[in-house]
Amino acid sequence: MSSQLQRILGPVLGAAAASGDGPWRARTVHLALLVVLVGLGFWVREAAKGPPPPTHVRANMVAEQAASGGSWDFTRPVPGYARVCASYIGGFFIGWVFRRFLRLALALVTLAVLLVGLGKYAGWNTSSAETEVKERASWVRHEATVATDYLKGLLPSTSAGAVGAFLGFRRKAKPFASEVDQQTS
Repeated sequence: MSSQLQRILGPVLGAAAASGDGPWRARTVHLALLVVLVGLGFWVREAAKGPPPPTHVRANMVAEQAASGGSWDFTRPVPGYARVCASYIGGFFIGWVFRRFLRLALALVTLAVLLVGLGKYAGWNTSSAETEVKERASWVRHEATVATDYLKGLLPSTSAGAVGAFLGFRRKAKPFASEVDQQTS
């Protein structure tokens, strides 16, 4: 990735995304995206044909419909394999973001516990701070659960989404070839 692109993406997506450690680098996501694009292409091709003609068609109705140029039929369902692969991609992104969120939350909780512990050690009254930390942690836990449930509800295939979330959560940072070359030099 170019340094200019890294400078642009850094503040927007975070250091992990700017360095290229994102779900978009996984081969399984590339394959699933290819399948989704092919499936959507087939779906658009079928939709462009228009609705099927009614069973009781008069000869002049067929001529009138052909003269009008036909219409698009978006009521056809998207192919199942495209929905499954889209669910996998969505689950992968959810798992990857959840892992990042957990790392950040763990760091913030550790910092809060250290600050409260330092305050107790110094002899300060930290009961209100302890209560505030517990309330905030409870709120964050509730919001994360609600967001996860909402995002899971958007996925058409729960199984594919769960597999994608599992693999996305397990995705670890891999160094770039240029970083490996710099370390060995």
